[in-house]
Amino acid sequence: MTTGRFRIRSQAQAKVTGDDNRTRMRSARAYLEINGTRHPLQPPGVIIGRGTEAHVRINDPGISRQHVEFAVVSTGAGPDVQLRVQVRDLGSTNGMLVDGHKVASVAVRDGTTVVIGKTTITVVITQEDVDV
Repeated sequence: MTTGRFRIRSQAQAKVTGDDNRTRMRSARAYLEINGTRHPLQPPGVIIGRGTEAHVRINDPGISRQHVEFAVVSTGAGPDVQLRVQVRDLGSTNGMLVDGHKVASVAVRDGTTVVIGKTTITVVITQEDVDV
């Protein structure tokens, strides 16, 4: 290379772990996709954060110890079960963006994106069980 100016652009993805029993399921009708990993959404829901008390931990310095909660309510039974999912900020320092809008709490649907810190979470809700 010749002498001169050059730029380097890099991107790192935060490590994501789910050590809670709620995240150790084989199949689910709703799940969160975070940095290439899937985490099931089952009632009553999951808390996402950087701390050890979170159900799903993300090693991202822009995320609070308990950043957001995905609350799940199930209605019906068997193949007719319907899931309602709501995301709520838990008083985090940096807040969250849901589909590009800063909000404190909102109902989410299939395909909704939630950004906390530098991490994007995609909500997937299906009509049948999916391997996670």
